[in-house]
Order: sequence, then structure tokens, then C-alpha cells
Amino acid sequence: MKNMVDLPENYKPFKTLVFCSNTLVNGKVPISISGDIPILIGQGSKLKIWINLLSQNKSGKTRPIVRESLSLHPQVQIDQTPERTKIFANKELLVEVIKKSSNEADVIHLDLRPIGISIFGDKDGLNVGNQTMSGNTFSNVDCMVGIDASH
Repeated sequence: MKNMVDLPENYKPFKTLVFCSNTLVNGKVPISISGDIPILIGQGSKLKIWINLLSQNKSGKTRPIVRESLSLHPQVQIDQTPERTKIFANKELLVEVIKKSSNEADVIHLDLRPIGISIFGDKDGLNVGNQTMSGNTFSNVDCMVGIDASH
């Protein structure tokens, strides 16, 4: 698998991130696709979320549509309170995250299919392509789910 692209300077991962029923403890990135990162969820006074469109042709050529929970695209809307963030694309819910504490967050809804990535899930499990992951714990890893899309 290719190395991950550089993480944003202002990204600070949660100590515990429950990601569609799977727990990432002391990890950096929930998902990497050929080194590119479609979504990040980081700490802050409010949740800091990054969402990137991936290039069909090359890794390392992402286009951000959300940066630190701010929309960079006219069709992306953000509904945010200090405890909860919802991000929509064309009025379809992409992600909903609850901030449990300064060290813990819970992704209770994820659907990246509207932006061309076959990853979706909820509080019961995470679907990546045709695989389902539920109730797993990943500790001290750089990446929870790594996909090599070159094959």
C-alpha cells in the first residue's frame, strides 16, 4: 500500500473514535484509499471534519470539499453544534458525528457513495465495498481501514 498523504496541519485525532461501531484508539486515520484520505474527524472546540473527493486516475490528487468543518463546495451544507456535526451533499447526509467528550467522538452515520466512494455505515457497522465490519477495536495504528485501489 502507498504511504498516506500528509495530514492537515490543524488535524488532531481523537484519542477514541467510534467509527460506525468500530473503535479506533490512539489512531491517526479511519480510512485510506491508495494513500488518499477521504474523511478525517479531528478534535477542536467543535468537531473538525475534512472530506475529500478522490481522483479516479491518481493517488495524491484529492479535491477537498470540506475543510475543518467548512464547506468548500456550493452543494455541501454543514449543520453544526458544539456536540454534533452533520454534513450534506445535495441534501443527502454524508456524515453525522457526535462529540462525546474532548477525547472521544462517535460517527453514527456515514455515506460516501454520493461522492463516488463505496463506503457507508451507521451505528451497527461499516460497509467497505462488499465487506462489513462491526464491533472491532483498532489500537495504536496509523490507519483503521486501508484499501489499495490500484488492483
